[in-house]
Amino acid sequence: MLNAYQILVSVILFTSFSVQAGQLNCRETEQTGITNRDCRVLQSLYIYTDGDRWLNNENWMSDQPVETWYGVEVKDQRVTAIQLSENNMMGRIPITLGLLDKLEELNLSHNQLTGRIDTILSTLGRLKILDLSHNNFHGTIPASIVHLDQLEILHVGHNQFTGDFPTQIIELSQLDSVEVINNHFTFAQNPKAYAQHSEKIFKQANYSDLYLFNKDPQAFSLSPSEIAELLE
Repeated sequence: MLNAYQILVSVILFTSFSVQAGQLNCRETEQTGITNRDCRVLQSLYIYTDGDRWLNNENWMSDQPVETWYGVEVKDQRVTAIQLSENNMMGRIPITLGLLDKLEELNLSHNQLTGRIDTILSTLGRLKILDLSHNNFHGTIPASIVHLDQLEILHVGHNQFTGDFPTQIIELSQLDSVEVINNHFTFAQNPKAYAQHSEKIFKQANYSDLYLFNKDPQAFSLSPSEIAELLE
């Protein structure tokens, strides 16, 4: 859950966005086709990531139904998917994104986004696809990622993440594809021991989609073929 400070920030953000939204009135749920809260979260995403400069921002911030907005999927008046890869997004993801508790897919890959994601991740319990690769995110991947028990795809490669990569991902039984290549992760365990300890997830995953390389040559650097050899 979001803490009191984050909720307060969200209220402040929502108030300011209602003034800046132009033709869009999030209170008109019959017009937008989604809840007031989800609508305001999308407003915050647009403003915080310089939506006016996106390569494609068709219908965003307009009076058109949100299901017609580029990259957004809606079901039962709730936002279920945001697919905005390769769209010249810049800035930080607002913490309000964590309020989209029906979100199943978040793909913001190949943009110029920065900031931390640990606070946001802990509240998106319905996520099946998370692709934040090829950005400039930093901070850690929190152990709370284990609460995303429906996660099938986790792609966070080509960023600036640091800290231990959480071994808790082996508890995610639905996970099929893991990609964390080119970050600055460290590993408390010996690489081989880590691979053996994570045998469950490695065997479930398609090796062609499993990458655990790092920018730091002293950190864990084990190819899919090497992992396969360790687990034979």
